[in-house]
Amino acid sequence: MNSRNKMSMFCAVASMLALAPTAAADSVVFSDDTFPTAGWGFEVVGSGESTPSQVTSGGNPGAFRRIVQAVDPDTGWFFAFSKFGTNQSTRYVPSAQGAIESVDFSIQAQTVSVLNGIVPDLSMGIKQGGLIFVQNQFFSQFAGSWTTYSHSGLIPADFTCINGIGGESLDFSNSGAPIRFGFVSINGSFNGASTGGVFEYDNYQVTVNIAPPPCFGDLDGSGEVDGGDIGLVLLDFGPCPGCTTDLDESGEVDGGDIGLVLLSFGACE
Repeated sequence: MNSRNKMSMFCAVASMLALAPTAAADSVVFSDDTFPTAGWGFEVVGSGESTPSQVTSGGNPGAFRRIVQAVDPDTGWFFAFSKFGTNQSTRYVPSAQGAIESVDFSIQAQTVSVLNGIVPDLSMGIKQGGLIFVQNQFFSQFAGSWTTYSHSGLIPADFTCINGIGGESLDFSNSGAPIRFGFVSINGSFNGASTGGVFEYDNYQVTVNIAPPPCFGDLDGSGEVDGGDIGLVLLDFGPCPGCTTDLDESGEVDGGDIGLVLLSFGACE
């Protein structure tokens, strides 16, 4: 096709450019406000004891999770990881559900008592491929009444592995291993005294913000599907096997490919 004909076709489709909708990224929510013991897994990293249980009343409101913790003297950090869910339906599987853009975490907690005046810390926890990761920014759980602790927009760089050999990182891509979310009660013993206490948790929620898929039709990588992408299709118009502009893989760049670009028209989300 010569340049004049290509330009004529571009003009013919220009009036259609506003017809194509764009799709917004989705999200998946994991939440619990009753904390049945059978619905949560539990692991500890460090030297000490930690016992979780469900208390059926007195939460904010109703049932809640209580953790009684005692850390051995001078043993460093102690992490008690409460894992949401015990079956496959309570995991997030990136290969099936989509790459993760970020996660949001929220929980309510209160401290009932502490050993030797050392308050606990609280963090979001994630388990992936046998490794446990905690959020780098701990919350100091000072409050003696129900208090909300939350962070939004968390990405892999916001977490550190606590049971690896060093250098491990989370993989939020669609090739990453299945993920189980939760929260971590944290104590440290460095001064010859035991630490720990009684800590309580309610209204847990993690929101997985799913990354949008690669922007189909954004042939020039501008971050939006627009007239520039239509122009690239027109430049290759005709037989063109293997061309990136042959969006329907028909072996030819034609009106079908222009139609696919129009269907994706607008800013990539």
